[in-house]
Amino acid sequence: MSWVKWDDVILSYGFGGLNIGSLKGKNLALIGKWWWRFKNEPNSFWAKIVTSIHGSGGLLNASDSLRTQGKGGVWVNIVRVGREIEKIVTCFRDSFIRKIGDGSSTKFWDDTWLMDTPLKVKYSRLFHLEQEKSVAVKDRVEWGDQGCIINWKWERNPSGRVQDEMADLINRLVAYTKSNKQQDSWHWKLSSNGLFNTKVLSNFLEESTLDLITLQVQEETIRNRFVPLKVEVFMWRLLRRRLPVHVELDKRGIDLNSVL
Repeated sequence: MSWVKWDDVILSYGFGGLNIGSLKGKNLALIGKWWWRFKNEPNSFWAKIVTSIHGSGGLLNASDSLRTQGKGGVWVNIVRVGREIEKIVTCFRDSFIRKIGDGSSTKFWDDTWLMDTPLKVKYSRLFHLEQEKSVAVKDRVEWGDQGCIINWKWERNPSGRVQDEMADLINRLVAYTKSNKQQDSWHWKLSSNGLFNTKVLSNFLEESTLDLITLQVQEETIRNRFVPLKVEVFMWRLLRRRLPVHVELDKRGIDLNSVL
């Protein structure tokens, strides 16, 4: 006999579940972790193999097409699944943000570092005037004790509405807080500590796929770490009247001599 709907069981504690999570959510989150590893381990042997076959971006950029790659290949399948995650958690691709150290390994226009989107997308008119479109951050901006020094190289001087874009970009660059680390690093904005966490991503996936509005969600599940887990689960079922006592069995059509 099924006492609790599985969709209720796998919900997080905040939604009244047991925080088990779904297999689909966990599998997709584990695939998503490979995106994080590829970005954080560029000098590893496997990452170098991927870049030698698929280019420096590893097919993770939105503009990269998978149609010419065929159906085979482990990495192509990982990228394809990652794009499926993007359909559920729309901010997944933009959740990986560069934190600037010396600015040598981050592209000023192409990488996501100053905003939630690459600067070439936000400031497309300025990007069109840029002479060196693959320039690194360190070759455009220098942060020092005396403030922010910006070294522009334009095809022609910005004018008209482009000047408004330039003024907005300069204000953002001046207000940017540079990392104390010597090298550039990656920050995952969906977690509180900036590090990728499969549990956090799986929770995002489950909350996006499960229809939490139509579910009859109970009040938040309160945990007590001083008692065994089986006791917590027992109390969770008891508060929801989901224990096989005579009264509950009788409600479900079980023939009993007495419910006393």
